[in-house]
Amino acid sequence: MTLKTRTQFFTRNIIYVLLQWMAVFMILLCILSHLLVVVKQQIGRMEQGFVPPRRQLAAVAAELDDTDSHQQLKHVTTTDEFYSTVHCVGENFNSDAWKFKSCQFRNLCFDTRSNDYVLFPSLEELQLQQLLDQTSNKFAVSSSTMKDSFVSLGTLTPELSSRQKWFPRIETNRTDIHAHGVYMLPENTLLVPYVSFQANHAGHLVWDDWFPIYLLASMFGLSDKKFLLVRSACNDCADEHLQLGQRHLEKYRSLLGLNEFQQMTQMEFAQMTTGLQSPYVCSKFGAAGLGMMASHLKKESNWTDQDYTMTHMVGYGALMWQFRTFVASKLFKGEGALPSTISSDKIVVTFVTSPLSAPELLRAVDSVKQTLQSASPTTRVQSQTFNEVSVKEQAIMVSQTTVMITDCQGDGLASAIFLPRGALLVLYCPDDTEENTMPAQLNWDLLNHAAYFRVHWLSNGHLGDQLSRLINMHLEEQAPL
Repeated sequence: MTLKTRTQFFTRNIIYVLLQWMAVFMILLCILSHLLVVVKQQIGRMEQGFVPPRRQLAAVAAELDDTDSHQQLKHVTTTDEFYSTVHCVGENFNSDAWKFKSCQFRNLCFDTRSNDYVLFPSLEELQLQQLLDQTSNKFAVSSSTMKDSFVSLGTLTPELSSRQKWFPRIETNRTDIHAHGVYMLPENTLLVPYVSFQANHAGHLVWDDWFPIYLLASMFGLSDKKFLLVRSACNDCADEHLQLGQRHLEKYRSLLGLNEFQQMTQMEFAQMTTGLQSPYVCSKFGAAGLGMMASHLKKESNWTDQDYTMTHMVGYGALMWQFRTFVASKLFKGEGALPSTISSDKIVVTFVTSPLSAPELLRAVDSVKQTLQSASPTTRVQSQTFNEVSVKEQAIMVSQTTVMITDCQGDGLASAIFLPRGALLVLYCPDDTEENTMPAQLNWDLLNHAAYFRVHWLSNGHLGDQLSRLINMHLEEQAPL
C-alpha cells in the first residue's frame, strides 16, 4: 500500500468517525431539545394552574362543602330522573346571539375522559327540540332549550370573538351514567367554566374576569354559592406572561372568596379525577357566558377613534357598588365594613404607582405633595406601589382615600373598586404616538359609569401644577354623592 493510499484510507476513516460522532451529537441535541420543550410545557402548565395536580377532587369537594360534615365527593346512581336543564338570557334572534347570551345550568357535568362538559337532556327537552326543528321561523326560540344555545366563555373583543364560542356536549346516550353513576359536588357549589381575558394585567383580571363572573352569578341568584372556577384557556398566555398572571390570580382570588381549592385549569380538573368509579363529575349549579359583560365589546383596547363611538355600560354604576359590597364581604368576612363615604375631617391623596408607571407620574408625587400640604397642612399625600401590598391593605388604604391618582394599568386600576362615595379617581393615560393614535384609556366605558366616584382622565402634558389645581378644585366642591 503506497503512502498516498494509506493517507486516503486514514482520511476516510477519520471522516467516517467524525460523521458518526456528529450523528450522535445531533441525536443527543434533539433529545435535549425535546426534554427542554417537555419541561417548559410542564412549567407552563404549573404556572397556569391553581391546584397542585396530584390533589384529589374529593379534598376539593370537602373544602367546598360549608356544612359541618365536610362531605367528600358524593357518588350517586342515576335513573331517568337525573337530567340537566338550562336557562339562557340575552337572545337576539340572530346568528351572533352567542356573544350576548349567558346560561345557568342544573346538573352541569364534566366528562373526565373526553375533557369536556356534558348535559343530559330530559325526554321533554328532546321533544321540545323536535318541535323547534319543525319550524323555520327564526323567532321561534325558547330560553330553556339546549338547541343552538351557545355562549362566549370569556369577555369579548373583536380579535378574540370566534375562539370563545362554546356550549356543553349534549349526551342522549345514558348507558354510562346508568352503569357507573355520577359524582356530585356539594350542593352549594357553582361550577363556572371560563376563559381569562388577560390575567397578567391586574385591572383586566378584576374588571374583565372577576366582575363579569360576579354579574353572571348574581343575575341568576347564585352569588351566595361557593364558586368553583375552571379556566379552559387564557387569551394572553404567552410564556412571559404566565408567571405574572399566576401571581395576580393567586393575589386577587380573595375578592371572590376563593381559596386555592376553588380555581384551577380544565387540565387540572381532569387530572384530579383519576381513579374515580365514574367518568362524570357534576355540579347541581353551573353558569357560563361572559361575552358582553366587560367594557370592550367591539373596541380594540381603545387605541383608535372608532373605539369611542359606542357605549353599552349605562346603568352599571349600581352594579359596581354591589360588586364593591360583595368583594368587601368576602375579603374581610365579618371583620367590619369598609368606609362607604369620604371622610369630612381629613383629606387623603393617594398616588398608586407601579414599576411600569410613566416617569412624569412619579415626578408629580413630590410636586403635588409640596403644593397641597403648603396650602392645607392637614392634607396627607401618600404614594404606594400596590404590587408590593396585599389586597386587604389596598382595600383599607383606598377606602380611606379622598383623591386617588394612578395610571391606566396594573394594581391601581384594579383597586379603584374600593374608593368611597364622593372620591375622585384621576387616571393618567399617556399617549403612545409611535404606535397608536390614541391613549389606551382602558375600561373607560365602565369607569365613566361608576357613579359613586368621580373620574378625571389625563394624558400627556397635564401633570404637575395642573394636577394640583384639579385636586384643589375637587376638594373645594366635594360633597358626598
